[in-house]
Amino acid sequence: MNKIYVIPYTNNEKCNSKSEIHNWCILNNVEKLKELIDQNTDIYSCDDSKEKISPMTFAMHSKNEALILLLLDIYERDLSALDETEFKKALIAYPKDQTEELLKHCKKEPTSKCVPVLLKNDNQSVPKLVYLSKILENKDDLSLTLIKKLTTKKSFVDLNYKVDDQKNTLLHLAIYYRYWSVFFRLLHNPKVDKKLENSLGQNQLHFAIGSKFSVGFHQLIDLPEYKRWIENPSYIYQAAVSGKRHLFGFILGEFLDLGKTKDEVVNYKFPVNLYFHYPNEIEGNFFHVFAAGKDSEFFTNPVNYKFTKEHYNSKASNGMTMLHILVLNSEMNLKSKINAIKKLCESQPQLLSIKDDEGQLPLHYAAYNDTHGHNLYKILHKLTTKVVVDEKELFS
Repeated sequence: MNKIYVIPYTNNEKCNSKSEIHNWCILNNVEKLKELIDQNTDIYSCDDSKEKISPMTFAMHSKNEALILLLLDIYERDLSALDETEFKKALIAYPKDQTEELLKHCKKEPTSKCVPVLLKNDNQSVPKLVYLSKILENKDDLSLTLIKKLTTKKSFVDLNYKVDDQKNTLLHLAIYYRYWSVFFRLLHNPKVDKKLENSLGQNQLHFAIGSKFSVGFHQLIDLPEYKRWIENPSYIYQAAVSGKRHLFGFILGEFLDLGKTKDEVVNYKFPVNLYFHYPNEIEGNFFHVFAAGKDSEFFTNPVNYKFTKEHYNSKASNGMTMLHILVLNSEMNLKSKINAIKKLCESQPQLLSIKDDEGQLPLHYAAYNDTHGHNLYKILHKLTTKVVVDEKELFS
């Protein structure tokens, strides 16, 4: 399991193409892109880089929804040629590709094994749909060669195309960047698969939770593809690592309504990232994930599901409680962290007296990790002395 993140494609270093359309997508210029579209410029062909990046990839990372919608209009119009078929994607043949040889081998009707090809002459009309057969009729049949030639050009229309190094789809990125119009259009397009994983095993629902896109989350769980979503603990992890309390509370409630016990939910094991202190990933439950995160809301305004002291006292794989981890937390700003520690110790004071597997209290962690003028140590010391009265314990 991994936290949701995206590596943006926003600069010329990522693009080895001399194509104007790539450059205007990178430079986020809607007017220039529209001019090229009106001039019937090829919007599909990928650049010359190793990654083979399409103009749409740069547009999706532009954070400019108007730029994306210009391209999406054409994608959807071109794909409408497939409406009466079972296909969801097609190769594109522009006028320069429509050689006599290609047209000779194209068929009007699909065969048992074939590839759809759109004969695209402009960016304003629906292209003509033809097919190239994968089954050769005779020794002079060049269909496979023609398919390979068009495929090598990386010129195709596919709304499920995995557009970047992380293998994110357009829907992944629409959710991550919260492109509302793009999201709803992709969501309601029957040619878009709503449950595809990227290279990290994250589907679109993981992205909606991890990027705190509540509207997208509720839209997705109503789809038949996610009928059994609440049987997958990875969604609890994404909610915890996102730090969005209301979303976490809803998901947790759904798991409990399903019949899961609180013990079962607390025993789900997730990765806990404390890279500043521990290069190797440790394993813990959702309490530990929250304690290592950026958001203090879980502590200052906790989800009220009445977990027991034993649940709060649980330890991660390296022997730390959630309070030990919270003291070490380098993601949260100091003011929020101190507030979170106070609130947690107010409701669960016993955590101040629980030692890790090496016999250290949270106070000891504060003593050797406080880099903010000893503010954290002073506060922990004041709180701890109310619970631990043995000075040997404090100064061991």
